This record gives sequence, C-alpha cells and structure tokens, in this order.
Amino acid sequence: MNGNTKIFSADQKVTVCTEESLKGTINGLYFGLFPTKTTLVGDDNALLYQVFMQDGSLVQSQLTTITENSNKELFRTRSAQGFYGGVSNSVSYYRERKVTEEEFFKELESSIADYNILTGDLCNWDAGNNPVPGGGSLQACKDHLNESFELEADLAARKFDEATAQPTTQPSVVKISKKSKGAKRSKGLKKKKGKV
Repeated sequence: MNGNTKIFSADQKVTVCTEESLKGTINGLYFGLFPTKTTLVGDDNALLYQVFMQDGSLVQSQLTTITENSNKELFRTRSAQGFYGGVSNSVSYYRERKVTEEEFFKELESSIADYNILTGDLCNWDAGNNPVPGGGSLQACKDHLNESFELEADLAARKFDEATAQPTTQPSVVKISKKSKGAKRSKGLKKKKGKV
C-alpha cells in the first residue's frame, strides 16, 4: 500500500468592490465549477471558506484561524467539514506553522517517505483524480507551490495608492521560506493515505 498527493485549488478574486467585499468577503470557483465564498470572521484572524453545489447545497465548510504564541511564532489551524446531500460525511483538522524553505522541503520529503508515496504520484492528481500536466515529481510539487507564491506576489505588487487611486507596482521576490507550511489556502497539497 502507498499514499498519494493531490493538488487542490480555487480561484477567488474581487473584481468589483462592493460593501460586502470591503468587509472581507470574496467569491470564486473551486475546480472551475463549484461556487465558493470566503468571509473574514472573528477579530480579523479567521476565515470561513465554503464550497457549494450548483443548486446551492453546501459541500464543504472550513474555518482557518491564525494565531501567534508568546515567542511570536505564527500558526495556522484549519478544520473542515464535508457534506453530501445535506449530511456530514467527512471532517479534517490541520495544524501548520511557519517554516523556512529548507524545513518545509525536509518535512515534505519525510512525509513522502512516511506515506510511501510513489514519485509518479507526486503532485500528479487534482481534486477530481485527473492527471495534472507536468505532475509526477518532487519538482512538480515545487513548481506548484512556487506558482502560488508568485500569485500572491502579483497581488501585493498591485497595491493601490489610496490618495490617487492609481495602481503602484513594487518589485518583490517571494520564496517558499516566506510562507507557512501548506503555502496558501487556495492552492496547497493534501496527503491522502490509501491504495493507489
């Protein structure tokens, strides 16, 4: 028996600023098909992310909370509930911490070994169990993660100057060491243990 990895992604963006988006709510599609909604909740330290079927029924509801300990270390805790036909059918719990690029890949390689993930299964499958073009290697995982960081860098570079409402660009270099393990909520890796 061996494990597997999958690539999950959602595309959310604010294209028109509304009162709702200014309060921290954005929408988009998961897997290019399922409507999603992310809402800032709590004391601006948590996100509620929900995925819906085309008919509006709930598929997934997850809460991600950012905390900091007394040593100023950042942690991200995420719990998710899955639903089918209005009935709960799964639950998951993740704890993440900010690490350097070297620590991240050391942990990733350790998990690959622990779950006996075959090289051909590394970052080679999407949420629908379809092959990912260019997948099937540790380099494919690195490329996927770096793409996520580049997207965040692009967003940061498009900051608006509030006084002139003109876009300003700032050169930025983003490395894996700048992000927490698991990268970005909308594009990350998930281990799945089981027979392939």
